[in-house]
Amino acid sequence: MRDTTTLAGLYAEALRLLESHTPFIMVTVIDGGGSNPTTAGAKMLVTSNSFMGTVGGGELESKALDVSRELLARSHARPLVEKYSLVRDLGSECGGWVSLLYDPQVPWHLHIYGGGHVAAALAPAALKVGLAITVYDHREDAPIRKVTQDHPEIRLTVVSAQDAANATPLGPKDLHIVMTPSHVTDINTALNIIRRGSPAYLGVMGSRRKALQLKKELEAHALGDRFDEISIPAGVPIGSRTPPEIAISITAELISHIRDTDKSDRED
Repeated sequence: MRDTTTLAGLYAEALRLLESHTPFIMVTVIDGGGSNPTTAGAKMLVTSNSFMGTVGGGELESKALDVSRELLARSHARPLVEKYSLVRDLGSECGGWVSLLYDPQVPWHLHIYGGGHVAAALAPAALKVGLAITVYDHREDAPIRKVTQDHPEIRLTVVSAQDAANATPLGPKDLHIVMTPSHVTDINTALNIIRRGSPAYLGVMGSRRKALQLKKELEAHALGDRFDEISIPAGVPIGSRTPPEIAISITAELISHIRDTDKSDRED
C-alpha cells in the first residue's frame, strides 16, 4: 500500500510515475503572505485522474487542480508560476496571497505497432532521444522480445496491432508509428487509429504503393480528407533500406515533429 501522506511518499509516487512514463504536475507553494491556509514548501502531485498531497485545500487547491489538468492537456507544458489573491482571484474567505509553482513532467510517448526488425532498431533509438516506448505485438517470435530483455524500459504489450489501435491514447504527446508484417494489417491499424481522432503524429512504414492503397481505404470509409495527416512512407527521405537506416530516418522525423510542435507552442 502506497504512502500518500508524507513528503517521502509523495516523492516515491513521483518516481513511480516517472518510471512508468505517466504525465504529472508537481505543484509547490513557493511563497505566501497574510492569512492564507498553507505554508511554503507544501506540495501536491496531480495526474489526469488523481492527486495526492495538498497545497492548502479549498478554493486554492481546486484552482491548482484545474490549472494542472489544463497544463497536462497541452502538448508543450512548461513550468509556470501563478500568484493568487485568495479573496480577489479565488473568492476565498481567507485573506492573503499564495504563489504556486506548477512543474510539469509530461514525456513524449511513442506507440509502435508491430515488433519486427525495424521496430527492434527503432525502439532503442527513440529511447535514446528521451521518448517513452510501448510496442504492440502478439507474436511469440517477434524480434522486439529480445530488445525488451536488454532494455526493460521499452514496454511490450502482447496484443495484435489492430486491436491495440482501437484503444491507445491519442493525447497531444502520443506519437504513433505503424510497421506490422502485413500491408493489410498496416492499413487496418492506421484506419483504427485515424477514425478515433486526430493523433499528434501518425506514421506508416511502407512504399508509395502502400500510400495509394491507404488513401483508397480512407476514401472508402469517408475519411479521404484525413490522408494528409499521415506520414507515409514514414521517415526523413535519406534513401534508407536496412532496418537500422529506416529506424534512423523515422527517429529523425519524430525529432523534427517534436521540435516543430514545441516551437509552435512557445510562439502561442
